[in-house]
Amino acid sequence: MINILYVCFDNAGCSPMAEAITNRLAAQRGISVHAQSAGLIAANEMPETVQRVMAEIGISMMGYRPKAVALETISNANHIVIISFGVNANALMAWAAISLDAWEVGDILDQPIKEVRSIRNEIERRVVRLLNELACSNA
Repeated sequence: MINILYVCFDNAGCSPMAEAITNRLAAQRGISVHAQSAGLIAANEMPETVQRVMAEIGISMMGYRPKAVALETISNANHIVIISFGVNANALMAWAAISLDAWEVGDILDQPIKEVRSIRNEIERRVVRLLNELACSNA
């Protein structure tokens, strides 16, 4: 089982979208991957725009609660993806010997739904690419 951890600043948008998309696509493809997400801090709630754009692709984010990253979560990860800005990759690497990626996809904060949808689409493209790489490397 490959454990992926997506980390963004406040775990309210980009990283939870990546987590949900990864888990759905991995299950559909029969790939042994499990994703989690966290933020450097935990936002109070997930923006409605994120919930709406995820519902558009058949993923419900109802009940999702942002959470802060914990040492245990990092320690359990085989692969960490840092999404967007405000996250120090070196600090995360110091905690665990893992592979690390960084994705600049934009910030969803106060963005109109059209922009949040565009960011979701970019995250989905990158998740597909990552899952393809992981499937090839573990074949």
